[in-house]
Amino acid sequence: MADDAPRRDAALVALDWGTTTFRAWLLDGTGAVLDEVRSADGALTLSGRADSARARAAAFEATFARLCRSWLDEHPGIPVLCSGMAGSNLGWADAGYLDVPAELGGLAYRLTVVPAGDSVVHLVPGLRATGAHPDVMRGEEVQLVGALAATSAATSADRDAGADRRRTVVLPGTHSKWVRLDGSCVAGFSTAMTGELYGLLLRDSILGRLAEGEAGAAASDAFTWGLEAEAEQGDERGLPALLFTARTLVLADRLAGAQVADYLSGLLVGAEVRHALRAEPAAVVTLCGSPSTTDRYRLALERSGVAVRAVGEDAAARGLWRVALDAGLASLDTPEEQLA
Repeated sequence: MADDAPRRDAALVALDWGTTTFRAWLLDGTGAVLDEVRSADGALTLSGRADSARARAAAFEATFARLCRSWLDEHPGIPVLCSGMAGSNLGWADAGYLDVPAELGGLAYRLTVVPAGDSVVHLVPGLRATGAHPDVMRGEEVQLVGALAATSAATSADRDAGADRRRTVVLPGTHSKWVRLDGSCVAGFSTAMTGELYGLLLRDSILGRLAEGEAGAAASDAFTWGLEAEAEQGDERGLPALLFTARTLVLADRLAGAQVADYLSGLLVGAEVRHALRAEPAAVVTLCGSPSTTDRYRLALERSGVAVRAVGEDAAARGLWRVALDAGLASLDTPEEQLA
């Protein structure tokens, strides 16, 4: 911020503590970002170092203090709201779940409080689907709140026109989520381990020995080849057999080592999208994720005839701000409609 810029008071420390990544934002009284911290101190790394619940909690507290110390010192007593795997049974403390169907507005009333030195951290609960095929999410529920806020103007217009309130939101990542919404109510969701499978294949499989680097920032021709191969042969051969073609195509000099990662990404994303749409057809999908990942899923969805509405990866910060408002941890400095 420039020295002559008007000072904006900080109102919230918002944390999105995922499996592999820690993200934090210092937000002002309108929910705008004043500062940001990102690190590789994911919940999986911290929990793997601890041999007890007490040691694990201490590791999370110490990491939070180290990464956010300057904010906490400059703004004593500032509220802290945290979503993601820090609230899991292998995280800082178990924040529990809301069972679906669940109103996203209910997240604010089920926060779990944990002490953190001179601060207090409020953990957001996850969502849980019970029944024959149980499923869980942590962190994505806050992204859903942010995605709804980002599309609130369009949602209002649809509602005024009497349109169906039901929609599909896709949140790609380590564990991709396909979510069915009815207004602001999560009616159901499913998880695909696409991102984790991709990482395991590149790190620990024979295919990883052939790959020269990871997938590029944007979808490449090799990614498209993977999409096409899965669409044409997925039902006949199945994904396990198609994955091995990443090796045989290299041996046949039809795929370069530098293309292996993108090709694998195409096979995996193609299989996820095709099967998800077969289970829950959708004409329009709201896609929420990082630009590089969104680019790949957009291509796969559009090739399947689905229209895409993209929401930026700031959805987590926006969602945490909305939950903080609902919980009374923060208050607006400007009219809420200006945030949409």
